[in-house]
Amino acid sequence: MSESLLEGPADTTQSTPATAPVTITFPENWKDSLPDDIKGDPSITSIMDIPSLAKSYVHGQKMIGRDKLIIPDKFATDDDWSKVYQKLGVPESVDKYDFKAPEGTDADFLSGFKDFAVKTGIHPRQAEKLFGFYNEHVTKVMTTNEAETKRTFEESVKGLQKEWGQGYDRKLQAASGLFNSIADENSKKFVAESGIGNNPEFIKIFSKLAEQMGEDKYVQADNRSSMGKTPTEAQMAINEIYGNKSHPYYNKSHPSHKDAINEMTKLFEAITPKK
Repeated sequence: MSESLLEGPADTTQSTPATAPVTITFPENWKDSLPDDIKGDPSITSIMDIPSLAKSYVHGQKMIGRDKLIIPDKFATDDDWSKVYQKLGVPESVDKYDFKAPEGTDADFLSGFKDFAVKTGIHPRQAEKLFGFYNEHVTKVMTTNEAETKRTFEESVKGLQKEWGQGYDRKLQAASGLFNSIADENSKKFVAESGIGNNPEFIKIFSKLAEQMGEDKYVQADNRSSMGKTPTEAQMAINEIYGNKSHPYYNKSHPSHKDAINEMTKLFEAITPKK
């Protein structure tokens, strides 16, 4: 058959068979061929095969030349640890701690905290988180204390109101008036800041003193007529009226009999106040 130009010349070469992939196997007992002084080394025993050994070697080579961090031993000085802290990123001056403190933070406290952070090797990132935790804790404690102070105050008020009844305003004003008349500014500041001014026993002491010294001196004149008696005072007044048979309360024809009836009614109301 003649050769066609369209088909091109006939292929006279022979095809070459594909090369089979080469499989390399490593002996399982490869460690046995190692020198005795290294075959038992812990760094070798953890390596299971030769490829892992090669990877470990490559990784070790990459670490050569890098700045290493050596942990000081128990005999290390503060200066030794300072060098370690600096390698970890702890600054040498407080101006590198540029985190923002909550509004109202005491400037001296913040400065002292940063100085402490430098000396003790606290990283700025850690310092910021630590300062945030501290402020959050303090805020929580203050909120709890304020709530407890408010609750204690309310209980104190309720206790005195129950004990003094209608005489509460008068007794409280007398105690306050006496205290303010004898206390200096430092004493007033201490009582206000310590919270002792809300202590019922503290208030009752000054109330008792005011009673002995004459309450009218410490109660505003325009309020005296509208202030009632305590249950104890009311009971004493009732007993006094009961013991005085010549009192207008017993004489219906007395011009003040009606007033005496009204007075007695108020006294009984002071003993058992309306809810």
